[in-house]
Amino acid sequence: MPYLVCIIVPLVLFTPRSRRHISEAWRVDLPQAKCVIALPGFKSESIRYSVGYNHEILKLTGDLLDCEMDIVLSEDKKAALDSLENGYFDVAVLPYGDSSLIGRTEIAFCPVMEDSTVWIIPKDGNIPPLLLSLGLDGVRGRTDYPAILNRFTPSYEPFSRLRSGLTYTNASPYDALFKQYSQQLGCDWRMLTAMAWQESMFRIEANSHKGAYGLMQTIPSTAKAYGDSACSIDPEISLIVATKYLRLIKKTFDGKAEGDDIYRFVLAAYNGGENRLQGILNRLAQEGLPNTKWEDIKAYHKGETVNYVDRVDSIYQALKVIVP
Repeated sequence: MPYLVCIIVPLVLFTPRSRRHISEAWRVDLPQAKCVIALPGFKSESIRYSVGYNHEILKLTGDLLDCEMDIVLSEDKKAALDSLENGYFDVAVLPYGDSSLIGRTEIAFCPVMEDSTVWIIPKDGNIPPLLLSLGLDGVRGRTDYPAILNRFTPSYEPFSRLRSGLTYTNASPYDALFKQYSQQLGCDWRMLTAMAWQESMFRIEANSHKGAYGLMQTIPSTAKAYGDSACSIDPEISLIVATKYLRLIKKTFDGKAEGDDIYRFVLAAYNGGENRLQGILNRLAQEGLPNTKWEDIKAYHKGETVNYVDRVDSIYQALKVIVP
């Protein structure tokens, strides 16, 4: 099946009425579009978080078109294009000028994205090319679009920022989400941000050899238990799942830790498991040793989990200085 990618069109101001007019004019139903981001190893010279950036712009474009964007990742660009050609995907995101595009007939390009990626759709797909172009132009015409770009541009490495002696407005591309969901935990939003940096460095495409994935590096079994049966890469869904799990952990260990050490206990359980932490507390109690402070745990137990908690705590302390 030949491909056609969006053409440049003038900026259109979208209202609910204009969205209905566009949809009716093209006579298409747009309840959902399946999208694939295939950017393995890709590094943009201008935008550091290309996968997160494209994910957000796809979502915002879908909102303008009243179309839910179901977005997944692919490590194989050719396979992503083949699946697009076979009708499985409606939109594919690839590096502009990638060799996998060579030899595909009748290919045109959407206005190249600011990170040098490009959106591709099949000619006879579910979304008319002009309609997707209108949606994308609508997002780019938002007054806050420069701020969206700026969120995905910095490196956010906390210790480099700390050494600079400067202060910053943003701690991550997802500050608004961290501020929203930290309220459910009763903690400083920068603590949740520190967790996310340690887990994924804010890369929603991150995955581990143990199967953890996404912004908060959720294990699939945990994700499914807390409502994410599709193992979504959506950063908000990742935070929803993580927040639900963290709330349960906090409730489990509430009253067993002194002061702010409750959050260190929660971090330890998130990383190493509730049963492991409870086992350590039980052994300390059996030996008549104190077990209500994080220092009590550290004096008794060494290993990955202790290092994880201390690392998150050090990131948190840095964030409090650089994003006051």
